[in-house]
Amino acid sequence: MRNILTGIANAEMGFDPIIEQTVILINLFADTAFQMYDDRGCYVWSNKADKIRDIYNRRNDWIVEYHRAEIDKEFK
Repeated sequence: MRNILTGIANAEMGFDPIIEQTVILINLFADTAFQMYDDRGCYVWSNKADKIRDIYNRRNDWIVEYHRAEIDKEFK
């Protein structure tokens, strides 16, 4: 797993190893999905906000402002 995340992060930086494809990790048991888009961030999804509320609470300061209103709406 670490090598996959490193490869995605390296795509923007020009380091090796590199993974340029979109990689979405899906956890069928938890009904969650994760996509790291580059070395600056990621998306986390679920079919219910409560399943990822802990991440929202712990990492709220990581949410970029241009997505904040949309994301906050899902958790209020």
